[in-house]
Amino acid sequence: GLGSAELALLSSKEHGGEGAHVYGDTEGELVAHLFGEMRPAVGIAAEEDVVICDLGSGNGKLLLQLALLTPARRLAGVELSATRHAQATAALAQAAERQVLSPARARSIELSCGSMLDHAALCEGTQCFCYSLALDTPFMEVLEAHLARTLPMGALVLLRGKRFPGGTWAEPGTGASRRGMQPVLETRIVNRMHQFYGYRIADAGAAPPDGAAEAAAELRLLELEQRSAPLAAATSREFVRSFFAPTEPDVHELPPLF
Repeated sequence: GLGSAELALLSSKEHGGEGAHVYGDTEGELVAHLFGEMRPAVGIAAEEDVVICDLGSGNGKLLLQLALLTPARRLAGVELSATRHAQATAALAQAAERQVLSPARARSIELSCGSMLDHAALCEGTQCFCYSLALDTPFMEVLEAHLARTLPMGALVLLRGKRFPGGTWAEPGTGASRRGMQPVLETRIVNRMHQFYGYRIADAGAAPPDGAAEAAAELRLLELEQRSAPLAAATSREFVRSFFAPTEPDVHELPPLF
């Protein structure tokens, strides 16, 4: 588990508020699927040009799954907990050592320890994921404005658990357009822990891209099994069994890594 000092840091107001130390496992297959649903509607370039940012990357489970499931050229995770970051670093090193990931693929994964508000990779990120369920509203407002200001225009943001408050448009500089979060996807799930919200970094005055309305249509989690690549999905599940102990499916304290 995490020590009291680390728990206090993770739950401080500047890092998400009380309860922000809690996180939940999210399957890489589902994240890849939902980003895939969003990409055609907003005209994102080929998957090989994708840079994935995981805000609150924990023990690295999601990011390493995405490295197996997608051809993204760069995958960058940031985690405030030094304990969880150390576990993610160890998992990445062992994945390379066991040849679960090729040397080149392992080098495409970057793990850093710090605040998601200071994540250097955001300036290049084209797909950004955050497990937002336990983050409080004031922090979500700050995060929304920060991502709108920092991510490239057209980048996609996927949240699990809690939507952005909305109405926040960042002012990136004199003479620049006003940027903000344009909703392009929302799942319809009864359990809020499984609810996903997708956004595109957009100009406040721009018209929605063609297909955005269709991207916001109802999605079902059952589609995942029908649309995932079976071989890649099986490889990802085997990797998870090899590196991470079984955990509860949703919110939990950090499990043992091996």
